[in-house]
Amino acid sequence: MKSMWRRSGALVAPLVVLALGVSSEGAVAATSSRVVASPSAVVSSIVTGATPAAAAISNYLFCTTATCKAQRSANSKKAMSGLSTLVGESTRARTVKTGTFVPALKIFASDVGLVFNAYRTFTTTTSSIQQTQAIGELFYGLAELRSDVSDLAARQHGSRASFVQWAYGISATLYTMRIDSSSITSSTATSGSAIYANNAIEQEASSLLAHLAGPNASFNGALSTYARHQITLSVNENDFISGVKPSITKTQLADLNVTTTHEFNALVAQMTKLAQAKK
Repeated sequence: MKSMWRRSGALVAPLVVLALGVSSEGAVAATSSRVVASPSAVVSSIVTGATPAAAAISNYLFCTTATCKAQRSANSKKAMSGLSTLVGESTRARTVKTGTFVPALKIFASDVGLVFNAYRTFTTTTSSIQQTQAIGELFYGLAELRSDVSDLAARQHGSRASFVQWAYGISATLYTMRIDSSSITSSTATSGSAIYANNAIEQEASSLLAHLAGPNASFNGALSTYARHQITLSVNENDFISGVKPSITKTQLADLNVTTTHEFNALVAQMTKLAQAKK
């Protein structure tokens, strides 16, 4: 599969511009002896520390300026420090077991795990396909963290993040899914790379389902439908490629492919409208 991610440069902007060595579990366990703070203190710490930490990682991975590239070694160290900060914040998030912050903190911790594992893969693997998937995961995972922090910051004051703030991560995830979908039909695609891309799309669709608690019920419903249809499509495409009996026919698969394309375009249109309304 030919990589459509430009590793040494900037990633193309999301479809909608919205105002704009160990496992993660092992790393969390290593810091679990810290004193458990109150839920509000945990949220306050995340809101203060997570944004600059994630920004340091993004700056290292996706920088485009000559100055940034010249400081790559220093930025690498800052990225590692930022990753350590995020893991620490995730550790604290997991200590909160009750209260209104729990759902948002669980999503935050899950997204930190995604970023941690993707960063490890990206910086250690020799497989170009795995590296391509990892940089995609980092792209939308870091964007989702930005939305997670916006939501937690709003919840601190008894409110909710705006649609624009919440959908920043959704936009990046949808964009990543579109890139992976395009790679399947590219002239350089192979059966193996198509299976890999479909697996990535399944994970991205699952991420959409995990982030459904947005401020617009209509958009949430449309996003859920699209994500579930996309999972069905990717699973069955891989079954056909692998010679496994699929759950739908080839005609149904082709129809579902058309359906998901229409659903995707409708989501982009609705997202653009809601973002412009600044709700």
